[in-house]
Amino acid sequence: MDYDRPVYAVADALTTLLTCGVWWLAVAKIPRVRVFLVLAITRSVAVLFAFVNVYLAFAERPLISFASPEATLAFFRVCAYTGILVRVIEACAYLLLARWIVQKYRTQTP
Repeated sequence: MDYDRPVYAVADALTTLLTCGVWWLAVAKIPRVRVFLVLAITRSVAVLFAFVNVYLAFAERPLISFASPEATLAFFRVCAYTGILVRVIEACAYLLLARWIVQKYRTQTP
């Protein structure tokens, strides 16, 4: 068994879970800033993918059994495209967060 993949999967799952918790805490503390909600939701989806990756790393088989290799490949393709979409949404949310921080800083400085 290759140990690099499970170690990476567990480390990724733990850090993703931690950042997800931080974003949900930000949503709870400052509910009016919707960019925190977007980041919390994207990190929640990332947590789901991270734990599927942990399962895949330790079990060395997909979470769902498929009838054909083509169906398995299609499942992984959908997962990959969904992951890419989540990353694009997250990047846009980080841009909006940076904009919000700059605006907040400009209004507080004399």
